[in-house]
Amino acid sequence: MVGKGRRPGKRDTRTEIIEAARRVFGQVGYDRASLRAIASEAGVDPALIHHYFEGGKPTLFAESMHLGTDPHAVVEQLDRAATGAGPAPTLGQAIVAGFLGMWDSADAQADVAAGTSFVTFVQAASASPAAADAVREFLAERIWSKAGAQDIAPGHRSRSQSLVASQLMGLGFARYVLRLETLVDAPADDLAAWVGPTLDRYIAGLDDPAA
Repeated sequence: MVGKGRRPGKRDTRTEIIEAARRVFGQVGYDRASLRAIASEAGVDPALIHHYFEGGKPTLFAESMHLGTDPHAVVEQLDRAATGAGPAPTLGQAIVAGFLGMWDSADAQADVAAGTSFVTFVQAASASPAAADAVREFLAERIWSKAGAQDIAPGHRSRSQSLVASQLMGLGFARYVLRLETLVDAPADDLAAWVGPTLDRYIAGLDDPAA
């Protein structure tokens, strides 16, 4: 059950909202969490959430789960690259580059050691099934709402999402937790070029033995 109430003394309202959001998302998941419930947990007016987090619930979730950047920006790189000079990256390459850039940016913003944000994120998702549900629901809404427009057959989409997620999380674990030498030292764009084709194969349905 979500609690509520103001804390006495000087307040850091933005931080309190993030902490409250982390509790609410962990308890009820992303889909069921409402900004009103988060505001109640933080003891603030719901309008303050929009004041501090202009993107609303997705932006707040990104910060509360130490994502640093809304993952919807991951695949938006594909659109930006398509309008620039040179060949556009594939969807798989854009997802990998954005995924790694998200964690690197979060660490830089927080001025912490490389990999800290990803490790914290994994710990949060591992500590609570509901938190893991929230992560899955969020990624489905923000990343796959975009990727879903890439002619992925509805019957294949669930498997595609799972395979792409497993590849990304495995890459993150190897780079930021195990700190495998080649993966730690390689620029994100190089890793995108190496791993992106595998994601493209999953998205295209080429993982299907019957394909």
